[in-house]
Amino acid sequence: MAPLHQTLSIQRIRGKDKVIKLLSNMGVQKGKDVMVISESDGNLIIRVQETRIAISKELARKIIV
Repeated sequence: MAPLHQTLSIQRIRGKDKVIKLLSNMGVQKGKDVMVISESDGNLIIRVQETRIAISKELARKIIV
């Protein structure tokens, strides 16, 4: 898991097309910067560009930085 409050670049998204499309629709795409804002009860709040997104740790594991 990525450390809190550190900006990292997304290298790739793992998973089936459905997962990749879901993340892409939320703005989580290869080459964009991402930061983990907080972690609580198995969920993460991430920031991609200026948007905050709540995702599960399971989904977050698909994002390779």
